[in-house]
Amino acid sequence: MSTRFLAAFPLLLACAACASGSKKSDAGPIEVQDLEPSPIAVEEQPVGKFLADLDTTMQRWTFLATTAKTNEDRRVARELESVLVYRAGLRFDDLVEALESGPPTNRIRAASVLGFSHREEALAPLLSALSDPYGEVVHNALLGLALLASPETPVAPICALLTDSPDAGTRSNAAYALRAVIAAGARGDAALDAARTTVHDPEPLVRVQVALVLGLLGDGTMLRPLADQVYDELPLVANAAVEALFLLADRDPALRGPVARALIPAMNEVPAALRPRVRRALVQIAKVDYGKDTEDWLEWANGLP
Repeated sequence: MSTRFLAAFPLLLACAACASGSKKSDAGPIEVQDLEPSPIAVEEQPVGKFLADLDTTMQRWTFLATTAKTNEDRRVARELESVLVYRAGLRFDDLVEALESGPPTNRIRAASVLGFSHREEALAPLLSALSDPYGEVVHNALLGLALLASPETPVAPICALLTDSPDAGTRSNAAYALRAVIAAGARGDAALDAARTTVHDPEPLVRVQVALVLGLLGDGTMLRPLADQVYDELPLVANAAVEALFLLADRDPALRGPVARALIPAMNEVPAALRPRVRRALVQIAKVDYGKDTEDWLEWANGLP
C-alpha cells in the first residue's frame, strides 16, 4: 500500500466513525493522566465498565487521530491506540462474548473495539454481527472489520450491505470496510461488482471509499466515472477520485496515457485548492514535472498509448 494512501487513513476513519452514529468527543485536549490505568485492574473490571472505558478511549483516539495538529497530539493518539490494542487483546474472549450474546449497548461497544485485537479469531464474530438487528451494532462491526483489515475477510457480506442497505450510514461504513480489507489484500468478485454499482451513490462518503476501491482493484473500465468525480463539488470526493486515478495508472502502465489525458484539463478547471493535488498526481505518473503549462503536459501525454 502506498504511503499516500496510508496518509488518508485517519480522515477516512473519521468518516466511518461519524457515520456509525458515535458521538464526536467533546472532552477537549487529552491529558497524560487520561492514559493512566483504572484503580481497578482492567482484567477485574465488570464487562460493562470495561466496555464503557474502551468506548471512551476509542472516541478520544478517533478525535485525536483525525484532528491532531501537534506532535504531542499525535503522540497521545499513538498512546491511546496502544491502550486499545493492549486491552482488546487482554480481554479478547470477553469482547467476543459481549458481541455475540451481550445486551445492545455492550454489542455496540465490543464490535468496534474487536478490530484493535489484530486477531484473526475476531473475523468470524464480526462477520456474524453484520446481521445484528441493531443498526449501530452493524455500523461498528463494519468499523471493526476495517480496523482488523484482514486479507482473509470474505467481501460478499460487506458488499451486500454496500449495495442493498437503504441507510446511508450503513453504506458508508460498508464502503469504508471494503476499502480497508481490499487495501489489506482481500479479494472477491463481489467487490468489483459492488464498487461499480455504487460509484454514483448519493452519499459522498460512499463515493470516496468506492473510488479508492476501484483504484486499488485497478478497474480501468471505470476511468471515465472517476475522471468525472474529479470535478465533484465536494473536495473529499474530488481528492479521492484523483487518488483513484493515480492508483489506476500506478497499477497498469497501459492506463498511464488515458489517466494523464483525463487529469490534464483539470489542472485549470478544478477549484484552486485541488489543482496542486492534480499536478502532483501527474508528476507521480510521469516521474517528471512539466510545470503548470498544460500544453507541455499534453505533448507528453499524447505520446503515450
